[in-house]
Amino acid sequence: MFIIRSATVLVIISIFYVPVFIRKSFGEVNFDQLMFFIYTDGGTIGTDINVLIIFLKWAIIRPVILLILFLVTYKIMKRWNVFPSFMERLFKPIALFCFCAGLIYNVHSLGGFSFPGRYVGQDLMANYFKKVDFKKLQTTEKNNLIMLYVESLENTFSDVEIFGHDLNAPLTDSLGSNEFSLRQAPGTGWTTAGMVASQCGVPLAPFMGNSLGSRDGPILGNLICLGDILDDEGYSQTFLVGPDLKFSGMDKFYLNHGFKFAYGKDEIFKKFVTEDLGTGWGGGIQDDTLLDIAFEIIKLEHKEQKNFNVTIVTTDNHAPDGFLSPRCASQSFKDKISEVIWCTNKTISNFVEKLKNDKILENTVLVVMGDHNFMGEIDGARPFGERAIYFDYIAPKTTEISPKQTQLTHFDVFPTALQMVLGYEIDQLHLGSNIFTVDNESHLKMHDYIFGKNFLIYSDFYRSFW
Repeated sequence: MFIIRSATVLVIISIFYVPVFIRKSFGEVNFDQLMFFIYTDGGTIGTDINVLIIFLKWAIIRPVILLILFLVTYKIMKRWNVFPSFMERLFKPIALFCFCAGLIYNVHSLGGFSFPGRYVGQDLMANYFKKVDFKKLQTTEKNNLIMLYVESLENTFSDVEIFGHDLNAPLTDSLGSNEFSLRQAPGTGWTTAGMVASQCGVPLAPFMGNSLGSRDGPILGNLICLGDILDDEGYSQTFLVGPDLKFSGMDKFYLNHGFKFAYGKDEIFKKFVTEDLGTGWGGGIQDDTLLDIAFEIIKLEHKEQKNFNVTIVTTDNHAPDGFLSPRCASQSFKDKISEVIWCTNKTISNFVEKLKNDKILENTVLVVMGDHNFMGEIDGARPFGERAIYFDYIAPKTTEISPKQTQLTHFDVFPTALQMVLGYEIDQLHLGSNIFTVDNESHLKMHDYIFGKNFLIYSDFYRSFW
């Protein structure tokens, strides 16, 4: 009986520490994100070892220490005959109450109590999905595409008062002054979700349809996305990421949407570098090495004089503390998140300059954007929901065209990229607006809807995309 009660107390204490573990590992996390990781087949493969260490520290070791203190206090009070006898008789109802309270605390911390609202209102996609016959939009002049998703990159990092200097200054030097503000919409708040939203124009929200379909099936396999369109146009498409390709279902998205080549840490170790360089998030290679490899691939693709699309995802800026590469450390960068971000941006700037020097950008669109908001704490920054994600581009076709909109969401990147790469002048597509052509009224109306209370509701139409 003593062992059973001790185990019960340990479980209850651990439940209260689970939200702490999640915040320490990933920062702001919602129920959709958690369930996507758990439900997707192989979605947790390649998780960084530090996540496991934080789990041991907060969800096991600390609860065990508190249990020991509780038991020692209990034994002392029993020996001194000061422990209330009725407390033992009430152990079961007290334990049940605490267990239920712990579950409620977990659900609340993940925003779970908002789910009843997902069954109130109209089917969201039926009102806003735009169907386009892309065969009627054929163009003769095409640009190549490089999509660079930078882990957690925000406009906030330009704030001199918070960080002492402009951490995004290297990007400004290479890309020009940034006038854009990308706001994180519901269903776009983690890496895979941000990529899916920007390439397909819809959120990644499992509970919009109450089902993800098959666990090992493609992500939004029945939806036409950017990669599908470029594949139909004959583009060679390559995806690169430092950690495991299976993490968060990245393989299930890209390899099912027109990408022939996809490289994660295992594929990169076999073809490009040794495992000694696996010092980044999840034991993968770090951003500077990843961008070196990407540049060599891009150079080869460009020499072939065939259209290509290379998509890259960095990870060194991952909350809470980032991952300082050995190369950055050798250049006197310190091992803290602001220094990691500063070095990452310098690395990206060098990458852009190499693209310019090799004249690759003369017929290639380069998009540089954050995948989502920084999930960790930033002292002195605006509240999480008010902070803007970084977005900028270099595009040969649009050098003479000024964007009509500078406030955008991930969804807007989809039709905007089609304009820059293929010249498709589509005002609105799926839930996105083309920032070069859409009028203010339509753009604002869509954004008011996206950030309104009836956005991520249950949708049979959304389920059909799976």
